Formats: sequence, C-alpha cells, structure tokens
Amino acid sequence: MNWEAIGAIAESLGAVGVILTLIYLATQIRQNTKSVRTAAGMDMSKQAASWIARMAVQPELSRIYNLAAQDPDSLTSAEKVRYAAYIAELFFIYEGQYEMYRQHQIEEHIWVHKRDLLLSYLKNPIVEAWWRTRERAFSKPYYEYLEELRIGPEDPGITRQPLAEIFKQENNSENQPEDSKGE
Repeated sequence: MNWEAIGAIAESLGAVGVILTLIYLATQIRQNTKSVRTAAGMDMSKQAASWIARMAVQPELSRIYNLAAQDPDSLTSAEKVRYAAYIAELFFIYEGQYEMYRQHQIEEHIWVHKRDLLLSYLKNPIVEAWWRTRERAFSKPYYEYLEELRIGPEDPGITRQPLAEIFKQENNSENQPEDSKGE
C-alpha cells in the first residue's frame, strides 16, 4: 500500500468522524432543547400554582376574585384595586411566557391557552380599565399583541387615566342621588 492510498483512507475516516460528531451534536442540541422546554414548563406550572395558591391562603382575596367574576360592580374601590393588582401579577407572569413563546421555547398550543385566558380577563370591566392605563408597564410587543387581539387592529382612541381615578369616578356617580344623575 502506498502513501496516497493511506492518505485517502485517513481522509475518509476523518470525514466519517466529522459526520458522526455532527450527528452527536445535533442529538445533544435536541436533548438540550427538550430539557429547556421541560424546565420552562415546570417553571410556568410553579408560577401558576403559586398565583392560584394565594387565594387558598387568603380567603378575602378569594372572595374578591369570585365577586369580581360574578358581579364586578358590587366591589368597593379598594377591592377593585386589589383585584386589579392580583390580575396584574398574572399579566406580568404571562409576559415572560409570551417572550418564551416568541423565542419558540413554548409551543403554540400551550401559549394559545394562556392568551385566551388573558383575553377572557380583559373582558372584565375592572381588568379592562386597569389594562387601558398600563401600556408602559409592559414590553411594547406584548402590549400591542394583546391590545390588537382585545380591540382589533383599529385604535378607538381610548383615554388613559389612572386606575384609582377611574374607580373614584365610578364611586362618585354611584353615590349621587337618582334625580341628579341625569344632570
């Protein structure tokens, strides 16, 4: 056997080695991606469980949450603010998850469920009033994404004012005598 044949065999073995290394790396990347997604899923579950568990240990919060879902107008201003703060926490949790979805770390069918939950909360008048005043509290892509889904592509020109001011106005109108409300 001559040196040229030995060189050709060595090159072939080198090429096979490179191909096997690439296959190994691709397998490792896939396994790492699965691990990252699994860890993200576990973290999302822990965040949701912690958010829900607060109602179990705080009966007053549970009462406010249920009342807000059934009859939001019956809440006092302080209860509306507390409810909005509790829901705000979920919106902040889901903002991080939205970013993970955008980076393909969360599958679409998982995100769609969370998105639909947020949109259902946005139908509550307390949450809607809070949301309309919080554009700067969230990343622009997240806020615009939910806002477009909430109202559609056209902006109706919503006036933004502090949440406490909105609730104060509502309480003032509720406390006026019946004959002066029309004036």
